[in-house]
Amino acid sequence: MKSIDSLARSSDRLDKRITENFKGQQIDFIKWIFERLDVPSGSVVLEIACGTGYQTLPLLELVGENGHVFALDVSKDAIEKLKNKIGIDLRVRLTAIESKMEKINTSLERNNIRPPAFDLIFCSYGLYYSENPQETLDNALNWLRPGGKIVIIGPYRFNNRPLFNLLSEVGVDIPPFVMYTSKDFMEAIVIPWAIRCFNKIKIHTMVNYVQWDNPESLIEYWKNTTFYDGSKLQKLQDLISEYFAREKIFTNEKWVMMIEAANE
Repeated sequence: MKSIDSLARSSDRLDKRITENFKGQQIDFIKWIFERLDVPSGSVVLEIACGTGYQTLPLLELVGENGHVFALDVSKDAIEKLKNKIGIDLRVRLTAIESKMEKINTSLERNNIRPPAFDLIFCSYGLYYSENPQETLDNALNWLRPGGKIVIIGPYRFNNRPLFNLLSEVGVDIPPFVMYTSKDFMEAIVIPWAIRCFNKIKIHTMVNYVQWDNPESLIEYWKNTTFYDGSKLQKLQDLISEYFAREKIFTNEKWVMMIEAANE
């Protein structure tokens, strides 16, 4: 099996699993974020682990013609896909940077940026891939302007529980790192860090039910996750064929937490 890191960096896999999640989601994930997050026009934003740009696009709209978004990701392919999604009218608002999270300081300085530079530092579903998340957060904090805020989004608690239970029935071994980042990371790492560094914290949570109405879509999602195991494919195909012979829908649960931290 490929390493979790290499699977996570694949922009094709990322796009495919996001597409499968979005097709069956009961709550619009992107809309949910930006209904709760105020991004004033004119803001300068640093997005860490931007991927192929699902949150970058609304950020570019919200910052307006006087704002700017610096979008950072380790994957060159993801950065190129992001650029290709941006219309001509918004390109002037974007600086896309290929960089590891651990290299925030040097990567921004190479782009002639000096701290403090950002009104908002934003990371959705990616911080847990950092080699040292707390150090990455500490480095990011140095770039935050007075009155600015840091927003971290990720899974928590019982995320993917129905899917993990299904996979366990055919002997799929979910890697400990996947289980940790799905269940514990936000509450074990991000919340304590935010409490230590900020005096104002908002925590938003939701459970988003993602439904599949056919075996093929469920298999396609699993194939593009970081916990795919091809040796168990046939067993899972047999199991879910039996499941869909009895039931019309398989429902997974995406437990989502958004932490918004600022100093008054």
